[in-house]
Amino acid sequence: MGQMWNGRVYALQQDGAPVVTSAKGQADFSNLSAYAPVNTQSVVRLDSTLAPNLPTAHVADQITLDFAYWAKNGSDIATRWNEWLVK
Repeated sequence: MGQMWNGRVYALQQDGAPVVTSAKGQADFSNLSAYAPVNTQSVVRLDSTLAPNLPTAHVADQITLDFAYWAKNGSDIATRWNEWLVK
């Protein structure tokens, strides 16, 4: 069991290594590590004392970053921010 970058997981998977992406496997990992699962079907399998403390319990309150906005405006915003910082 371990956590790693997806590129490494993909390479291991191509070599035949078992990769846990199932709802049960993700829930088991979450219950042992207290990290939220990425498989949304895992949530129902989480320990009832752990589940309320994970980010998956607050999906309705989460915000999603608008990457298109930041791709378009990020450079200008960074420039303005840096100019403000040095004042």
